[in-house]
Amino acid sequence: METQTVGTERKQKKTMSPELKEKIIAGRKAYWEKKKREIAATEAEARITETIAKHEDKEVVGDIKFFGEIDLNQYGKVGADYPAWYYPRKIESLKEDLGRMERELNSGAVLPQNVPNLKLIIKQTKDKVNKIEASRPKLTGKQIDRLVKWRRELEPLIQDSQFTYDDMQRGIADAHEEARRMKEGIIKVNPELARICNLRPYVNGQYSRDEAIKASKLSGRALQEATHWEEKTNAEVLRRTK
Repeated sequence: METQTVGTERKQKKTMSPELKEKIIAGRKAYWEKKKREIAATEAEARITETIAKHEDKEVVGDIKFFGEIDLNQYGKVGADYPAWYYPRKIESLKEDLGRMERELNSGAVLPQNVPNLKLIIKQTKDKVNKIEASRPKLTGKQIDRLVKWRRELEPLIQDSQFTYDDMQRGIADAHEEARRMKEGIIKVNPELARICNLRPYVNGQYSRDEAIKASKLSGRALQEATHWEEKTNAEVLRRTK
């Protein structure tokens, strides 16, 4: 009898009343609803923080422009991968041509019937050189700091996407994988840097290594001109030995 009584008592202890069940279910439901609200609030705060940071970048740093009027096509869109000011040798060549034509015109050796056409070519060349010079980015101190920061963040990502020299020498650098890294989106680039460099995203805001290298080269050349630093713009200098 005692054993049965003890068993019955134990059984009674395990039995849960409907009211208690409802309280437990309601408590669990309230807990998970609270958890969902906390997660949603955290995500919303992260989005707000990111938005504020972007606005602060533009307000504090100002708009950096790498492409000018000279780089636009007939539809008003950027028509080249790199801006005209990026190529100093081409600019020097234009200036040399301009000087040669002006000397030729001033020498009096040009036939009278050819003078109008030569003057027109001189004017067009001058206009082109002036537009290129006007398109050069004129960076403030804060803009220089921001470009340096973005570039320093980007370089390790480019480096990680490169096969090492040792891999290449030993013949274990897969050519298909190398081609994929060059053309498919594998690198995250700061959105503002991607915008001013006119990068073409592959998917989900990820950029190919070729596009990431373009951002590194453009920002590096802009920093060279603004600070006269010896910024390395060749991505090969990033490649690890091993």
